[in-house]
Amino acid sequence: MKNYCVFFIVFLFFNVALGQTQGLYVKDVSNPVINLNGTWQICLDPPENFQEILEDKISWYNIKVPGEVMMQGYAIKHDIPFFYKKSFFLPSDFQGHIIKLRFEGVYSYARLWINGRYIREHHGGFTAWDCDITDAISPGDSVKLILEVTDRADEISYASGYAKHQIGGILRNVSLLALPWSYPENITITTDLDENYENAILKVSGNIKNPIQDIQIAITLNDPENSVEIPLDQNTIQLNETSTFELSNTIINPAKWDAEHPNLYSLKISLSRKEDILWQKEYLTGFREIEIRRNKFLVNGKEVKLRGACRHDI
Repeated sequence: MKNYCVFFIVFLFFNVALGQTQGLYVKDVSNPVINLNGTWQICLDPPENFQEILEDKISWYNIKVPGEVMMQGYAIKHDIPFFYKKSFFLPSDFQGHIIKLRFEGVYSYARLWINGRYIREHHGGFTAWDCDITDAISPGDSVKLILEVTDRADEISYASGYAKHQIGGILRNVSLLALPWSYPENITITTDLDENYENAILKVSGNIKNPIQDIQIAITLNDPENSVEIPLDQNTIQLNETSTFELSNTIINPAKWDAEHPNLYSLKISLSRKEDILWQKEYLTGFREIEIRRNKFLVNGKEVKLRGACRHDI
């Protein structure tokens, strides 16, 4: 048996970048993804009484999100917390939906409050995280967000020492998402090529959040030009309060993905009930297989040389 590592793309629905969520459709919501990037406010010298932060009894300064705090001229120190503040309006058509707040990366330890209500904490500066804020907000009203951030020297992801400056801050995108009560999550897409690197098995799997009766998962696959729909033997699956699903299809000689030919197919996954689409998401998917054979690194059976330097101060 060959020793190989099948290339797979794991799409944890809430572990996708903000740009990848633009292909999202949610019934009865005109814009299910709201970008919260832009001008926020920051407090670098917070008082001991957190209530004073909520009452605006301290000085706030404008800062761009995403972006490192020190790179914008504000000095921060290890293990000393500072605060972000952001107010935004929640559309009325979010009513009746699950509402998630999504941070792509906050360095390094964070705690979140929404409308004065504590939501959660997060450890790890370079991992995406999200939180359900449905019970803390009211669609059609404004929302006040407070985020405490600390550049902690004892974090396993500690990187300020390598960077030779304090990295702390909201480093990546922030977004707001509206989702139906029942929707697919933890979606995994795998593309396993055969031993000749010609045909592929395309598998789409995941689980259903709050499964309900009479729902259907459907998939469609379009070529890299998005002009031809690829025939699929198994393109739908009926679910009846079932929490997991998997669809498997053989794709005959798909255009392969490699660095010189980054062919990406358009894969749409939808959840519907009685032919009424409740949720739909588009993913860009490549067919490739990565293997390591002894000291060789292979992409689709072809050896690839990796050249580079591994010095953080270059």
